[in-house]
Amino acid sequence: MSNKWVGLVSVLLAKTQEGSLSWQETSDEDTFVVVVGSNAVEVEQGGFGDEFEFRIRDGNGRIVDKFNDVELTNISGNDYSDQLQQMFVLIKRQLSGTEKVLDDIISGLTGRIKF
Repeated sequence: MSNKWVGLVSVLLAKTQEGSLSWQETSDEDTFVVVVGSNAVEVEQGGFGDEFEFRIRDGNGRIVDKFNDVELTNISGNDYSDQLQQMFVLIKRQLSGTEKVLDDIISGLTGRIKF
């Protein structure tokens, strides 16, 4: 187990909320991937929507590390379930274009750029 997992997930949560990560869909409906340099992070939602697994891939596509939300909780003492659920919803909204459409509508109605 690694404290780096906690750091990685914290950055993924923050950058996803900012909209500064380019998450991509995979052939698996409940798995998304973000490429960082030559490496990648996959996140999969499983179970009844309350389990999350992260897979770290190197530049050759090999899984070099993997962990789940239960291990994160054991390391940090914090329950990440709600935050990861929110991140998953946000990823889906970003990929579907929902966030941009809402920003455009709000901007058109109020003259503001973004909320």
